[in-house]
Amino acid sequence: MTQIATNAVITAIPVVDQVADVRDIVAIVKQMVWEKRNDIATWFALFITVIGLIPTVGSLLKGVLKAIWHGAKLGEILKIFNYFKKSNGVKWLKELRAGKLKHYAQQAAENAHKLFDALSEKLTQLKAHVPKAMSDTHKALDDTLTRLGEIKGQINSKFAEIAESLKQKLGKSLDEAGDEFNHGTTKAISTRQQVMKRPEDDVVSVYRKKNGVKTNLSEQVFQARLRQELMLKENVGFNLSPTIWDDYPTIGRNGTYISDNKGISDIIGDIHGQSELTISKDMAHQLEESFGLETGSLGKSFKIRKIENITEQMPRSPLEGNQLFLGPGRHLPGGAPEIVINSISTIDTDKVTTLMEVIIK
Repeated sequence: MTQIATNAVITAIPVVDQVADVRDIVAIVKQMVWEKRNDIATWFALFITVIGLIPTVGSLLKGVLKAIWHGAKLGEILKIFNYFKKSNGVKWLKELRAGKLKHYAQQAAENAHKLFDALSEKLTQLKAHVPKAMSDTHKALDDTLTRLGEIKGQINSKFAEIAESLKQKLGKSLDEAGDEFNHGTTKAISTRQQVMKRPEDDVVSVYRKKNGVKTNLSEQVFQARLRQELMLKENVGFNLSPTIWDDYPTIGRNGTYISDNKGISDIIGDIHGQSELTISKDMAHQLEESFGLETGSLGKSFKIRKIENITEQMPRSPLEGNQLFLGPGRHLPGGAPEIVINSISTIDTDKVTTLMEVIIK
């Protein structure tokens, strides 16, 4: 009940006025409050979300700082800058490093304090209307309020730590770019074609070599987003999990990763109409590679599950993953969409259906 109540009150907080912001903040609060995550990736997710709330420059900062955090080269950072602003990007980045980043981080911390103060205030008001006989609900609300206070107490130091890390990363990008960029030249960076791209695409417009072929991830991500929209429209997703995970009550401590039917069937064929299938180790490796799974992680066998009503299970983009993780919003290496939902049961329910078990030989 406390999670539902918190989700509801977030939409009523003045500093949160965009649907995307609400989704991001709900997901982050869930991770920090109930899952008690305190890792730097989760703190950065909070930082980048609230810095995006800063008037006028929020979207620009959000796009640029995400790229810096993930180690983008200066040219890629400037592409994002040019999407939002038509001025000297190198000069702006130097000013950011010289002191403006620290200032914006302080503003972000103020937004975060307002967010958690408002959450605490509204949950306290809610608690006052809960009958005393509902002792479990009172305890849950008290625990949530305590945890909110603990998080609030770390905001200033964590945001300062992130800002310093961003400053160092930005400095490295500027230094590595050489004299051409450092003297203010932005040659070949602000062409019309590049400026017309979305900032998210610029972040992922990197080239990676695979089998000797360069692949532009921007188009791949665009197609994955279209497939993600179709997943949400059809309200259905699919999960691959090693059979040995059946020993646990749920799949994924922090949520279950799902994709679409196409991502699986393109490799192993039609997954409907049969309860068991045998595939080769090479095919299993191809599936692991496409889904960003570590080699051998599917084990000797795995199960394919169909999950319905995914829009009711807090669908969101993953914020972190293993060493094969391409980054938030970039989806899977093979081009399939990737969504995280609330952890599903390993036992079939009205929303979860085991389609088949796949044996690897």
